[in-house]
Parts: sequence; structure tokens; C-alpha cells
Amino acid sequence: MSSYRRRQTANSNGSDGTENNSIRGPNSALTSFLREQGITAEGIRQRNLARQQPNNRQPHPQPEPEDLALNEDLDSPTPDVSSDSNTVDGNGVRGPSSALTAFLRQQGITSRQRRRNSPLQSSSSELEPREEQLDDAEVAQIRQAARLKRKRLNDEDADYNDDDSGVPKFQPGKIEFCYECNNRFTITVYTEHSSDALGLLCHKCGKASSQANVKDANRRKEVSKIERVAKKKRKQIAQALLNKIDVVNVPKLQDLCIKLILDYIDDVEVLGDIGMDNLAKINKILSKNRVLNANSMKLFLSSDLTKLEFFDCSKLGPESYSMIAAYCPNLQELRLEMCGQLSNENLLYFATHLKHLKHIYLDGPFLIRSETWNRFFEICGDRLVEFHVRNSHRFNNDNLLMLSERCGLVNLRKLTLGRVDGIDDMGLFEFSISNFKHLQSLEISNPLNEALISNDILIGYMAQYGINLQSLILNGCSGLGDRFILEGLLPFGRNLSTLSLDNLDQISESAMTQLFSTWANVQSTNTVLFGKDEEDNNNSQEYHGNNGLINLSLNKCIQLGDTTLKAIFSHSFSTLVEFNYGGNQHTTEEGFGELIKYLKTDTDLRYMSPNLTHLNLGFTKFVNDLLIETFVNQIFKGCLKIVEVYGCNRVTANCNVLAEGPTKLIGRQSDTI
Repeated sequence: MSSYRRRQTANSNGSDGTENNSIRGPNSALTSFLREQGITAEGIRQRNLARQQPNNRQPHPQPEPEDLALNEDLDSPTPDVSSDSNTVDGNGVRGPSSALTAFLRQQGITSRQRRRNSPLQSSSSELEPREEQLDDAEVAQIRQAARLKRKRLNDEDADYNDDDSGVPKFQPGKIEFCYECNNRFTITVYTEHSSDALGLLCHKCGKASSQANVKDANRRKEVSKIERVAKKKRKQIAQALLNKIDVVNVPKLQDLCIKLILDYIDDVEVLGDIGMDNLAKINKILSKNRVLNANSMKLFLSSDLTKLEFFDCSKLGPESYSMIAAYCPNLQELRLEMCGQLSNENLLYFATHLKHLKHIYLDGPFLIRSETWNRFFEICGDRLVEFHVRNSHRFNNDNLLMLSERCGLVNLRKLTLGRVDGIDDMGLFEFSISNFKHLQSLEISNPLNEALISNDILIGYMAQYGINLQSLILNGCSGLGDRFILEGLLPFGRNLSTLSLDNLDQISESAMTQLFSTWANVQSTNTVLFGKDEEDNNNSQEYHGNNGLINLSLNKCIQLGDTTLKAIFSHSFSTLVEFNYGGNQHTTEEGFGELIKYLKTDTDLRYMSPNLTHLNLGFTKFVNDLLIETFVNQIFKGCLKIVEVYGCNRVTANCNVLAEGPTKLIGRQSDTI
């Protein structure tokens, strides 16, 4: 109707009525037929208007309702009618004929009859009933032709069947020849098609074909079963590989009992007594599957329990945490990970009811306020030996100061502050950390501001108390640089056995090489004095060198390269148990080759027995099959258990390390389930 309104507006304004409407609606069969013939309602109207222009005595008539319906149905653009009119100019030359004129001429309708039957003459007083009949006859002929074409198209569509699959159809009782043996037989409802669906089979051949089909189906079932078993085995191997455990084809009776207990974990009251070792296994499995809840937690609570660890407390509410202190009053060690629902009342309940609590580890205590932390430290006082907190934005500067004054000056031996965003005062941090005089393990990782952990603060602490440290973890403290390595670790880190400096992008290769080379060259009996006067023992510091690291992690220390790697193995070749050197892109293929040659030929290392069990070389682009095979089969033969090669695209399936063997190769791109 919108196109009709636009045409009516154009006619009322005296325009030529042409329209270029690019929007089309649904078309009927009559519309399609007339469009193919080049016939449009607008064209008919324009030609009639052109013929009426010399006779301006009559006004433009309004189109009849029948023409309006036809005009709405035909919505295609109309070409200019000046070249389509079958008119004779003043020189007697006939112009080109339109498609409508040619079609009507074939139907025996002349232009004179069309002029007499034109709908524009309907408003004239000279219109006669005979002319109306001729006009109706013209429209009837057009509609009859459209019906004939529509019928022909329907007949062609009826010949096509979407369900026709090429399979020959048959009628029961008809005589047919067998496709296989060519014998005559009578078709029944039980007649079968041939395997290629090109013919029909007699009863004998059909029976044989059915038996063959049954055998094929059984064979396919067996193959499918074998494939499922193989896929399940591959999945078990991959799962065990990622979990860093061995694949056991025949499970132990103990493991079967644990699995049965897990199936009925909700009925904890009827399970009876279970050994502590088995309870620890069940606890880890429940935490891994994230099914530890208030009901299943009761299985692990006992009045004589001294150590309790829950690795996933996401489904434990405040009531569950209160049950821990009520059921286990003799707890000395408590570890709660993902304890986001631990409330202030729960923490104070631990402090007042767990009289023997010495070790506490909390991961994610988001709800604990600053006042509650201070009250907890006041109650516990000098009882705490270990305090570990991670992922807490409410643990702030005042809490650290209270911790150092109440616990750090007395018995605190291990301290962990990981992702504690509330600590942001550098001066207060320096003052507080100086109170931790007896620490043997210190972890400060991923501070909110890298300037908080500076070289000066840690060098001062190492100079005072670094000789007591056995474990130092400073992951993500990117404000540290070479000064800390050379002035803090080198002279005062002689008793360190665990060192982790992940993501320290400012430490250079030369500083780390000097650190390990100096530690390797200084014998344990030598003494080096640092001070203004070497003869004055009060102003000197004895240094005996480090005897070897057990755990070393230098992941993503992006400036380290070949010489650092060689210095590390020259110093800690026989003592390293876990070594993480992933993400260091400056290590080259030539450097690995020189390292292998050095480890094979060095006389000092030849008689040393390596103890390396876990090696991580992930995202080091020059690690290849030959390097891994040399490490596993020659240099660290018999001791290396786990090798991680995530992101090492040059380690392929051809690497001679089997997943079922003593060494597990984790992270190969070719290892798929």
C-alpha cells in the first residue's frame, strides 16, 4: 500500500508517475508471468496517459480498484515508457513495440480495441457495455495464460519426489528376477534389496544377504568396542600423565575400597574407621572433584586430629568452619584453600578454641576484616610458628605490623604473603619485616606495587637475617634487580636450598652467572670476609658459599641465557631435585649443545650422581627431541621422572620417551586423546 500511496501522491502533484522502488514483497504466479512477458500495470497506465496527453480536455482519472490491486501486486521497477509506446509520430514512422503490445497482437487484440477498452475511458459518458466486456475479455485472456503456465509448473514439480532415493520400488505378487542369481521369484513383503540397492533378491539370496549383514553388524560392534576401549585407555594415560602419576592396569584393593567409599560418601556415619593415609587420599580426591561439602567433611573430623587440610572449601559455609574447631580441639596445623566463605566469627573461633594451633594457611579469606586480623594475632600471640595468607585484599599495613610485633619477634619461622593487596606502605613494610628475626622460609609474591619490594629493603634484611633463610620465594617482585642478586643473595644466601625468582625481568644474565659461578668456585671450607677492615671481626661477615640448591625456579626471567644455565648445573648438578627454567627465550640451540658437552666431559661432574626428578623447559623454542633424549637417557638416566615441554613445538612424537616409562613427558603437541 505504501507504493500505491507514493504513486497517488505523484499523480496528484502532476508528476510523470515514474518510481524506482527497490523493495519487493512476495509475488504471485500471475505477477511472475506478467513480469516475464514485460507487462506491468504501471506501464499500461503510463501508455494510456501518453495517449491521452493530446486530449487535455479530460482530467486524469483515478485508477479503478482492480488496477490498484494489480498495481500493488506488481512491485518491480518500471522502465521509461517513451520508448515502449506503439505510436506513430508526425512523419508516419512507427516506433518500437512493447512486450505488452506484441503479446496482445498475438492474442488477436488490436490497438483500436485496446483504446476502446482502455480503463481510462470508464469516466467518459461515451463508455458502452460492449467495451467493458472487451476489457474483461482482455484481462480474462491474461489470467487464463497465467493459469496454464502455473499448471505446467505444478506438473513438473509433481514429477520430482524428494523421497526418491534411487531404490527400486516393488509390488507384492509381481514376478521379478533376482539381482544375484537371475532366477524368477514372486515379490513378497519380505523381499529385500541388494547391498547396492540396484535390484531385488529372491528368498534364498535375501536370507544369505541378511546373515552377511548380521555378521557385518557384529563386526562393526566389535570394532566400535575396541575403539572405545582404546580411547578410554588413551584418556586414562593422558589423565595420569597430567596428574603426574603412574598408570596402573590392575588397581589395588585399597584403591577399589577408596572408590567405593567415594560412591557412598554421603553416608559418612556408616563408613566406620578409616586409616589416616586413606583419609588423606579421599580428601584430595574430593577436593579435586570439588564435591567436599558440609556433610562429607564430617568424615575427616576427629577429636585426636592434629593436622587438617582441605584443598577446596568453596562449598563450605560458616557453620562448617565452626564444626572444625568444635570437633577437632587438638589441631596444630590447619590448611584451608579457597575459603571465601570464612567469616570473622570463624577466625576468632579458631583463635579461642584451637589452643594448640601453631600453623595456619588461608587462601582467599576475602571476608576477614582488618580488625579481626589484629584480634586474631593478639589472641594467638607467640603460639604461631607458621603463618601463610594468600589472595586477601583486606590484609593491610596495620595487620602486618601487628603480626610482626605479636608473632615475628618470638617464634614465627615461616611467613607467606601472596597477592596481599592491602600492603602498600614501603616504610611500614621495611620496619615490619625487620621484626621477623627467626624466619627460615620467606615468601613475598606478586605485590600490588612493584616498588614495595625494593633492592634496599631486601638487601638490608638479608644482611641481618639472611643466614637463617633456607627458602626464599620472591615471585613477581619485578622491582628487584642485579643489586639484590650481587649484594643480597651472593654474600648472605649460603644456607638457601629453595630459591624461586619467577617473573623477575630486571635481573641480567651476567649477574645470575656471577652468582652461581661464585658459589660453585668457593669451597665450603673457604672463608671470605666482607667489611671495611678484614682484621676487625666486628665489622666483617663470614661467607662460606652455598653448597647447592634443591629447588630452583627461574621461570620467565627473560634476560637469562646460555651462560646462566651452564653456571647453574656447574653449581647444583648433584643437588637439584626440581628445576624450572621455562619461558627463557635467550637460550639458544648452540648453548644447549655446549651444555650437553660440558655435562658429559667435565671431570668434576663425572663422578657426581644427579638427583634431578622434575625438569621444566616449557616455552623454550630450541628444545628438541635430541636434547630431551640426551637428558633422559644419558645425563639424568634413572632419576628424571617428569619433563614438562609445554610450548616446545620441536619436541615431537618421535622423541624416545614413553608415557608408560619411568620418565613422563608432559606437554607435547602430538599427545592427543
